[in-house]
Amino acid sequence: MRYGALSADRASPCRLHHLIVTKDVMAKEHRNFFADTIDFMNNKSQILPQISNITARVLLVIGVCAFFISGFLWFQHVYSSPRNVFLGMLENSFQTYGIGRSVEQSDDFQSIDQTILLQAYRQQAARSITDLTYPNDESDAHVVTEAVGTPKEDLIRYRSIETSEVGADNQPLDFSETIDEWGRAESSSGQTDGELFTEASLGIVPFGVLAHEDRQELTQTIANRDVFQVDYADTEKSLWGWRPQLTYTVTVTPEDYIVMLKQFAQSVELNHLEDIDPAQFSDSPDLQFQITVDVWSRQLRELVFVDSGRTERYSSHGALLPITIPDAEETISVDELQTRLQSVQ
Repeated sequence: MRYGALSADRASPCRLHHLIVTKDVMAKEHRNFFADTIDFMNNKSQILPQISNITARVLLVIGVCAFFISGFLWFQHVYSSPRNVFLGMLENSFQTYGIGRSVEQSDDFQSIDQTILLQAYRQQAARSITDLTYPNDESDAHVVTEAVGTPKEDLIRYRSIETSEVGADNQPLDFSETIDEWGRAESSSGQTDGELFTEASLGIVPFGVLAHEDRQELTQTIANRDVFQVDYADTEKSLWGWRPQLTYTVTVTPEDYIVMLKQFAQSVELNHLEDIDPAQFSDSPDLQFQITVDVWSRQLRELVFVDSGRTERYSSHGALLPITIPDAEETISVDELQTRLQSVQ
């Protein structure tokens, strides 16, 4: 027998059976391996989209958080910076359609409580209610007036006059011929010198509707001449209700202020300042104010004259409330109105 040949006794049925069983087991294991591989591939195709969805959601949350954090930081350090808030207030004031202002001022002789409404768009008019009291006067007078003004005329009427004085007959003074009579004062030279409209529009911070180019030029003039000298490092932060506000200490040089005011007046077609020379105010002392601005809206809220204590509070920014101007036949001259008042004895 050759070496390696299968002998008859080794090629027994048991040996053959063993070989067959082994072959079947290996085949079964191969089938199971391929089945497991297919199942893995199927599961992988389901798991990968789930992982992708989770990753996308995580990235979305991170992106949203980053957006809000960056927005908050921008709002806190850029939009809400004292300098940007103040300059934004000036920019808004130069494109204001209407505004309301309340004024309080008192001294040893009189107390003033005044409300002014300005319409600077289309109509160009102002209306005021003024409450005057004279606490230290022997007459203890209390006078309420109403005024309406345009760039070229003023109208005023007395709504009430109260006084402890008596007439020659020892009876209370009778002002019935004066109460509710409109007195009209018109410009005879064509100048826009209406006092009420000028006071309402051309304040320390002027209000009106300027064209874009005019606003840019005026803002540049303010920057070049340093009209409003502000110490931004000394800004005071506070809350009005739940709204943040900033209060600035502002110094204004009269000469530079007049330069700005003339430019503003020209932009809104007011001509009564054309002949004024700003150099005439070169020796005038500087003026100082406390100016409070709403941070969110960048709107002027309050202006206090440091020397006199006069306080102006602003509201109704952008309000368009038509102002009724009395017809000419419903009025008398302001000189006639004063004559009637002085004739009361």
